[in-house]
Amino acid sequence: MLFPYGTNAPIYHWPKATVGLIVATVFAYVWVGGLLGAQRMSYGLEFGRGLHPLQWFASMFMHTSVIHLVGNMIFLWIFGILIEGKLGPVKFVPLYV
Repeated sequence: MLFPYGTNAPIYHWPKATVGLIVATVFAYVWVGGLLGAQRMSYGLEFGRGLHPLQWFASMFMHTSVIHLVGNMIFLWIFGILIEGKLGPVKFVPLYV
């Protein structure tokens, strides 16, 4: 099987932070996808345009297509649930960000 579908690692709690990050990312994709092209690009990082803290933060939640979004959210679910289980939600969110 190409994709892992289970784990033998113990999961002690519902992964609130992982689910919250997935919901926030999907919300950001839908919200930014509804904006006009020029305004949408102002949230993405561009080489040679300088450092803009809002762009660094917003670029974590931007995706180019639905396939890209779904693939990243599957990856976040698979690994986020295990990392959050080890660190806890309070340490996991800053690590992700």
